[in-house]
Amino acid sequence: MRMSRLFGQFSSYLGLETERVKFLQGLGYVHDIGMASISDEVLNKRDLLSYNERQEVKRHPETGYRILKSVPDMEEEAQIVLYHHENWDGSGYPYGLSGDSIPVESRMLLILDTYDRMKYAPFGRYRHSEKEIIKELKRWSGRQFDPLLTKKFIEWMEGRKKQR
Repeated sequence: MRMSRLFGQFSSYLGLETERVKFLQGLGYVHDIGMASISDEVLNKRDLLSYNERQEVKRHPETGYRILKSVPDMEEEAQIVLYHHENWDGSGYPYGLSGDSIPVESRMLLILDTYDRMKYAPFGRYRHSEKEIIKELKRWSGRQFDPLLTKKFIEWMEGRKKQR
């Protein structure tokens, strides 16, 4: 639910049309559906993952793609999920795509998913403050994250903070 809300709010901030905002909110609910294929042992592990465990986790975008592709009228969602761990500089997975060859929605999803994982720290991991998250987003902008979308996301975060 958090990812759906986050996707909706950020895409509204970007000025996307209402139908697109609703589409992206829906995507927020299913973006990590491929994680269902990962063992509970790996998902709940607090220590560093082994090489084989990391490989298991790295398969979740492709698994999510296959699951969503099998659902009528979810081809676009499947494509976005498939590429949501591709990095701006080409160092991501599963295909090593870079820059504008990664769908913009997948680039947005990577930023939002990173923010959510750092802020809410699933599986008992360390939670980061908004200040720490902004620092990390800036540090990885242009490498892991689309620099323009990262800048817009940080502006949006800082604007929300001022409204509180």
